[in-house]
Amino acid sequence: MAAIAGVVPHRAVTSVRWRILALLFVVSFVAYVLRTNVSIAGEAMMRDLGLSKVQLGAILAAFAWVYAIFQIPGGVLSDLVGARRGLAAIAVSWAVLNLLTGLVPGGSLASPTGALVGLVALRFLMGVAQAG
Repeated sequence: MAAIAGVVPHRAVTSVRWRILALLFVVSFVAYVLRTNVSIAGEAMMRDLGLSKVQLGAILAAFAWVYAIFQIPGGVLSDLVGARRGLAAIAVSWAVLNLLTGLVPGGSLASPTGALVGLVALRFLMGVAQAG
């Protein structure tokens, strides 16, 4: 049976689709882990940084509210920039913001208020990045 011009064989398309699906799965899993990592580490952060439950709630809320608010603007921005560039920028920003979250000084190096302000600002920015 002769191949029709311009038609991609079924096998090649399936291979590419499975690779894209695997990449999307990995990216989605990483996004989920990054979205929930502070809530899981909350008890230890409260102890190490001298935060109260209300302050930890403010840190968690900073992410949640911004994440919800920036869903549509993030989608519009991704449409303007393009999927490839948008996803690359988002992935780099996730990495940088999570690194900075781990570097927030605590204990004797900074006051609990300083740690709170730093974490709220970083979680705010992480919400913006995750919404993209």
